Amino acid sequence: MNTKIDIDAIAGERWFPKESSIIEDMPSLWGDWGVASEVDDLKAVLMRRPGKEIENFDWEAARFKAPIDPQRFRAQHDALAQVYRDHGVTVHYIEEQREDRPNALFCRDLVLMTPEGAIVTRPAMEARRGEERYAAKALADLGVPIIRTICGSATFEGAMVMWVDRHTAILACGVRTNREGFEMVEHELKRMGVTEVVPMQVPYGHAHIDGNLNLASHDIALIHASQVPYDVCDVLKRKGYKLLECPSQTEAKQSFAINFVAIKPGLIAMPAGNPRSQELLEKNGITVIPVEFTEAMQTLLAQEEPVSLHGYCPSQGDPGFRTAVAEHLTETFGLPYAQKHIFPTTGAAGAIAHAIRAVTQPGDEVLTFAPYFPEYGPYVAGTGAVLRVVPPQAPTFQPNLDAFAQMLTEKVTCVLINTPNNPTGVVYSADTLTRMAAILTEKSAQYGHNIFLVSDEPYRDIVFDGKTVPYPAAFYPHTLTCFSYSKSLSLPGERLGYVAVRPGCEGEDILVDMMSQISRFTGHNCPPSIIQRAVSRCQKVTSDLSVYQTNMELLYEKLTALGFEVERPGGTFYIFPKALEEDANAFCQKAREFDLLLVPSDSFGVKGYVRLAYCIDTEKVKRSLPAFEKLADAYRK
Repeated sequence: MNTKIDIDAIAGERWFPKESSIIEDMPSLWGDWGVASEVDDLKAVLMRRPGKEIENFDWEAARFKAPIDPQRFRAQHDALAQVYRDHGVTVHYIEEQREDRPNALFCRDLVLMTPEGAIVTRPAMEARRGEERYAAKALADLGVPIIRTICGSATFEGAMVMWVDRHTAILACGVRTNREGFEMVEHELKRMGVTEVVPMQVPYGHAHIDGNLNLASHDIALIHASQVPYDVCDVLKRKGYKLLECPSQTEAKQSFAINFVAIKPGLIAMPAGNPRSQELLEKNGITVIPVEFTEAMQTLLAQEEPVSLHGYCPSQGDPGFRTAVAEHLTETFGLPYAQKHIFPTTGAAGAIAHAIRAVTQPGDEVLTFAPYFPEYGPYVAGTGAVLRVVPPQAPTFQPNLDAFAQMLTEKVTCVLINTPNNPTGVVYSADTLTRMAAILTEKSAQYGHNIFLVSDEPYRDIVFDGKTVPYPAAFYPHTLTCFSYSKSLSLPGERLGYVAVRPGCEGEDILVDMMSQISRFTGHNCPPSIIQRAVSRCQKVTSDLSVYQTNMELLYEKLTALGFEVERPGGTFYIFPKALEEDANAFCQKAREFDLLLVPSDSFGVKGYVRLAYCIDTEKVKRSLPAFEKLADAYRK
């Protein structure tokens, strides 16, 4: 028996298509793959780790400058990938590739990303044909929409487009992109809303735009001035860009100074070996990552003999490291440091311990200023000297120099300072250091012996608002500077620092030798050789320290808005607000109820304050702000 089923009619309009653009559909259907900026926050990169294709190939036919070391090549590539990861960038790889194409690691040539997805290119070099197939497969596997492929007799490479903004793109023609390829890409750009396609002819002898012009931020560009057409410069100027001319032809053409990558506005990864270009960019507010410690380590491991890397070094430290530090200090602060003035240590802790032992005897007094790092106590006690603390000067926490002058008795042989300061974040001013030096000079003359200044400076490179930290050794000759790479290079686990004896200091010719002897009976015996060797190559390098200012600003603005009494930090990754009750310990216990871990100020030699550390990612800082609001509300009830 057949049963008849009555089916409701389907309304005709349901058959009509949805009229929406791919940009509208991308977030829900494809994901966040749109790109229309060279400098906005970099979210993901596509890379090809060099494989068998870089072994036993014709380097001249592949347009390499010289034969390569495959092991070193891979180490450098891995180091670059790590730079990306360290800054929150997701790294994707082209896993498959032809083994006869050594240029295949240069993935930018194979893909142009647009607001609507990817354009798969067609390289002009015969030696690169076929690489694009595997780039397309990687894009497809990731779910990236491919909006077109370059076809026919057209050639085009991805580095021939530079996004100025969503509606402006520089599009180049040259040896790597012919007119047909240019027109194909131009059509696509205009179709997706680019209203200003700026044509550029790449000069003879150059491959791409980014060897001649690159954007470092939304208002700073670095150019090879003789190679960039006026019309292109005029567009950038009209868009508000300041054009910096690369100061060296060698750096522009041989060291690839302009071939950098913007990780976010004002933060770039640049090929190493471009000091003049790096200095120029940094003077204009750009943070440059030229070479990372990781790359230096990988290069050493790939190139150097194990005996030289892992063997003993002289008791005074690795000569190359000592020389590199001395040259860097001389260049930075204008004092004539030499190898003889530098003693490598296991971090700033080791530096302070050696410095104090070298200039004190049992029973001497050492002065420091509250608030101070609590481990100063055992450092000084281990020498047999006595630590005395100068009372604080709230709320600015600049050193209390009136109290200091009164406490500076004949028994004091050493003064221990910390700037930028842990726990307050305060930077000692030039006026403070000038007055302190005058007091030390006066008292030294009065007592008939020089009073040494030991300056603890592990946070020297973490300063805000583009300022620099006044260098204490520049104000007082009898200064021993203690430094650590734990903060500047983010290497706390590697435990490397140094003592720098200021040229002209009493005992400058013997203090380092004294410290090497101190090491023998303390069991110190120098930091690892390989760490000294690697860091010697990274003297002008820091990690991305800008995150600390971002975090500080978030916390400072929130705390002040909630009514906390707090001095704005000048550096470090600490902030030191006054507790909302007299008992800082009780306040910290209360904060735990809101999942806030604060350190009471008692251990720093001050009552009634708390230390907040913000050496964490910014998202965690943002998540903490509502908790601080709840904590403040609890004290208003």
